Amino acid sequence: MSDFVFIDPVDLVDKDIFELLKLDKAPDATKQKIIDDMVMTVQARVVARMMDAMDEEESEQFDVLIAENDDAKIAAFLASKNIDIKQLAAQETLYYKTQMVSAVMNKQAEAPKEA
Repeated sequence: MSDFVFIDPVDLVDKDIFELLKLDKAPDATKQKIIDDMVMTVQARVVARMMDAMDEEESEQFDVLIAENDDAKIAAFLASKNIDIKQLAAQETLYYKTQMVSAVMNKQAEAPKEA
């Protein structure tokens, strides 16, 4: 039976991801690669959630606004659909951070114990 791994929610919010992953002494290039991957993942998740909140017609309207590259129109459109990108990004960032830390902690818990 595997050990239960508890993640302190306060740590998830307050601590740096590299500290939680025990990578705080990793080279800057490694950290930057992790950050880049995290940003791409979170952005993709936010876009997916935004698109899930729209029907096909709204999605097409949104694509037109993106092509126009008018931030004010995009913001107004999203607000009219009750889509808060900052909230979605915060939720997805915390969710992804939780997944990463949980995966590392579970892997450590499953590692053979030294005698």
